[in-house]
Amino acid sequence: MVDTFPLDLPIVVQQGRYFEERHIDVDTDGNVVDYDGWDGVLQVRDEPGGELRWEGSTDDGRIVLGPQDDGNGTEWQVMITIPGSDTESLPIGYVGRYELMLTDLSGRKHAYLKSSFCVEGAIVDD
Repeated sequence: MVDTFPLDLPIVVQQGRYFEERHIDVDTDGNVVDYDGWDGVLQVRDEPGGELRWEGSTDDGRIVLGPQDDGNGTEWQVMITIPGSDTESLPIGYVGRYELMLTDLSGRKHAYLKSSFCVEGAIVDD
């Protein structure tokens, strides 16, 4: 795990649209960090400790951890996906907070990402 976590990365989703975010982490020696076998959960709340608005995890496939290849030779280690069916239920203009917590193979929890979570309307009609 890189020493600068949790990263502050705002997430902005469009209501009813698919969202995806991928990350590649390297340690101080330049080696890709291996999250294979780790667990992760991302929660969106109105405020820390507030009402739970959305949750995704490695159990439901919305968080994917471990070495992956996109088919074009780009390797990534952490992917967050939020299906359009999930973003459809979030109101336009919603602003909350999220945190992605990773659990390593020893059971230790690590805050990985943490910041604002916003929902906006789509500009282009489907």
